[in-house]
Amino acid sequence: MDLESLLPGRRITEINRLGKYLIITLNDNNYLVFHLKIYGRLITNNSFSPPADHTHRFSLSLDDGTTLRFFDKSNIADIRLLSEDEVQEISSKLGPEPFSLGADDFHPIVTSAKLPRIKDTILDQSLIAGVGNIYADEALFKAKISPLRKPAELNTQESADLLRSIQEVLQSGIDHGGTSIESYYDTQGAPGQNQKYLVCYGQGGKPCPVCKNPIVQTEIAGRRTHYCATCQPESQLSLFG
Repeated sequence: MDLESLLPGRRITEINRLGKYLIITLNDNNYLVFHLKIYGRLITNNSFSPPADHTHRFSLSLDDGTTLRFFDKSNIADIRLLSEDEVQEISSKLGPEPFSLGADDFHPIVTSAKLPRIKDTILDQSLIAGVGNIYADEALFKAKISPLRKPAELNTQESADLLRSIQEVLQSGIDHGGTSIESYYDTQGAPGQNQKYLVCYGQGGKPCPVCKNPIVQTEIAGRRTHYCATCQPESQLSLFG
């Protein structure tokens, strides 16, 4: 799609997020939709120079002199110009957002999931939208639930604790401007600060901040995973129904 010929003259009326999608609404009822994947970056600071391994894929010049630049290291980040029906189709494939859920809503979503492990479940965007790998590890640690647990095994108290933990770690990420472990930047080109507050993710081999036993690093469904086998045992007695 030749965006350079299609976008001039259109006006941005609204910017929203849908799960991991960034949705820019245009005045002709079309939408510029970004999915940044791992390394996609949207920068409005004209003086920002990205790392040398990032490709400059797209620029959008605005009337106020701002230039929105789109960079990507891996060339897998996605940008599309979509109709309202196409955006609705994306929305229909996403589960609810964690901040919109209560414990009574979250428990049946989790326990009815057909995936083998709870970490797979909370990363599945069709079940719960917007939870990424880092925040999944942090939330499971905070809730004292092993990422290896079967979703159907969680009792109502555990699922309530997990939902609250997901909401808290996501809010921490928002409050601290995102998590910059490799190359995340906000729109001004500034790195986030939330990596300073991580207690589990990326801590493989280091002492657990609670029990001092080493944090385990493994892979689940191809995703780097960190947890404490002592604080998050795979086999847990159910004390609540």
